[in-house]
Amino acid sequence: MSIGAQPGTGGSVPTKEIVDKAAVGLYPNPTADWITLDIQQTSGDEFTVTITDVLGRIVHNVQGLSAGLHLLSLQSLPAGSYFFVVQDKKGILHYSAPIVKSTK
Repeated sequence: MSIGAQPGTGGSVPTKEIVDKAAVGLYPNPTADWITLDIQQTSGDEFTVTITDVLGRIVHNVQGLSAGLHLLSLQSLPAGSYFFVVQDKKGILHYSAPIVKSTK
C-alpha cells in the first residue's frame, strides 16, 4: 500500500478536479475612481464581478462580462477597503482580491 492511500482503493490517492481558471488582472490598486479588469479566457465563459465592503455587503455587481478589458467605475463608492470577486456562471471562483478606493 502506498503512503497516503486509502484502504481498499488499490493504492491510488483520490484527487480533486482541477479547474482551468481565467487569468485576471486588476489595476490600479489603490484607485480613486476607475479600475481596469482584464479577463483572459478562451472558453467563452461569462463572468460576474462582485464588490463587497468590509462587512460583506454587496456594493457593486456586474454580470455577463466576457474576456477582455473592462473599465469599472468606483466613483459612487466612498473611500475605503473593498473585496473584489470574479466568478463564472457556474459559480466557480476565478479571482479574489482586496482593493482600496482612495480619495481624489
